[in-house]
Amino acid sequence: MYFTNINSKRKSWSWSSEDFNKFKESENKFNQKYDEAYISYIEILSEGYYIEHNEILTENELADLENKKHYAQHCIGKMRG
Repeated sequence: MYFTNINSKRKSWSWSSEDFNKFKESENKFNQKYDEAYISYIEILSEGYYIEHNEILTENELADLENKKHYAQHCIGKMRG
């Protein structure tokens, strides 16, 4: 789990596991509206990560996430032999 000092734009502090299941199962995994903020879902090495963000991720930020995902998978693959 990761925390930041940037406050969320979401007014509600509650959440539902059903919401997160919908985010995970959505065809579009990025920039999904979540109240006043956004949620993106990325899977790295079979581990799912939900990223809450206040602004829509740009194409450059999405490309950077994908590059980091592929790099992590490459590094772990090399370690496993």
